Amino acid sequence: MIAEPLALDLEGDADRSGERMGMERLARSLAPYLAPEALTQLSNLAGATDDEALTILAYVARAELSAVAGSHDSSSSSLPLATRDDDDDSTQLRARRFVTVAELRERFGTVREALVRGFISVGEVTMIPGPPESLKSWSLADLARAVFTGGKWLAHFEVPQGSVLWVEAERAANLAYQFDKLALAYGVNLDAMRVLPPSGFDLLSPEWLDALETEIKQHTPKLVVFNSWRTIYRGRAADPIDTTRAMQPLGSLAERYACAVVIVDQLNKAGGLGLTRGMQAHSDSLQKEYDADTVLHVERDRDEVGRGVGPARLYVGKSRYGQAGEPFVFELVNCENGGVKVVYAGETTVARREAPKPARAKEKVINALSPTEAQTPEQIASITNLVVGTVKNKLTELQGEGRAVNVERGRWRRSSSSSLTLSVNDDDDEWEEVS
Repeated sequence: MIAEPLALDLEGDADRSGERMGMERLARSLAPYLAPEALTQLSNLAGATDDEALTILAYVARAELSAVAGSHDSSSSSLPLATRDDDDDSTQLRARRFVTVAELRERFGTVREALVRGFISVGEVTMIPGPPESLKSWSLADLARAVFTGGKWLAHFEVPQGSVLWVEAERAANLAYQFDKLALAYGVNLDAMRVLPPSGFDLLSPEWLDALETEIKQHTPKLVVFNSWRTIYRGRAADPIDTTRAMQPLGSLAERYACAVVIVDQLNKAGGLGLTRGMQAHSDSLQKEYDADTVLHVERDRDEVGRGVGPARLYVGKSRYGQAGEPFVFELVNCENGGVKVVYAGETTVARREAPKPARAKEKVINALSPTEAQTPEQIASITNLVVGTVKNKLTELQGEGRAVNVERGRWRRSSSSSLTLSVNDDDDEWEEVS
């Protein structure tokens, strides 16, 4: 488990503590760019108090920034760390260390390693939005299983083997259940995988980000999973600035430590009901789509009360690097030994699937009528789940069309010449079901 982040010793009133926290966040953003002499410059920051400078230095020491700064090539030019605009009371702090394109290439590379070719890359942030019961968490639990044990994701996609870090901010028991079922199905042991159970993880908290970076640095995971965005993001839902503040550190961690960061996300109400799809269905700020390197949309058919049914579909909504993979279908498969597998079930299309239209009242009545036995409207109503008055009206209409016969008073059967297929022009929109 990730250790609880240590609380900073921030003395003084709340306003002063907030300022120091801001300075610590500044130190984090400047960390990759500091030259060795910057450590001494920090104590003389223009416009900063001694306490604020000490707060930054304390963070620098804890993050072992000196090792990072010492790794810079001495041939790189380094300009002063900070300046103050005399015409402005605010302190303008800027990281001014420029590097050459060659250094940029050497430090960050130009080729992304594929975790799942065409879908998820190492060094990038991938978001996976989808409605409830769309098999999102099952598919990611299986991805963690495959990476951790060196298997295939969805019993189909090759993935590199490596350690896994899972930040679970929703239901720990459900995650343990899924891992146990997958381990049983594949005959593997997932007990050593590192998981942070629900404990208030906050993407906008410097302490939590510090704890996360320490964990990543120590265990060098190939895959880091967050379940889910809504529970780890404490900013304003539709605020693009807060969203970027939360997303950018994850991208930096993914790139710096060569891991794939994957975040489970939700849809807005219209998307959850299947009224919209893709980017339009992604909940909260559109900024998430800009900041994420890859967006994988997951969909699943809904039953009459909105529960997910049948296989799920996955397609690429955004891919910053490389060729996007083809959309595909996956599903849960129960094994004889009690385990569960999540398996690839072939390619599909992103075209919207048309849901079957509900049967109309007249169609229900003609299908319920027997060609040999006479039936009462009450019997037909119980079969079709229509009210008796609607059944009587439709029987009269069918009689006028020569498709139903009133054998005796109040008893009906289907005409021998009647077809079960209604005309495409048969307009029948007034009907009601029994509530």
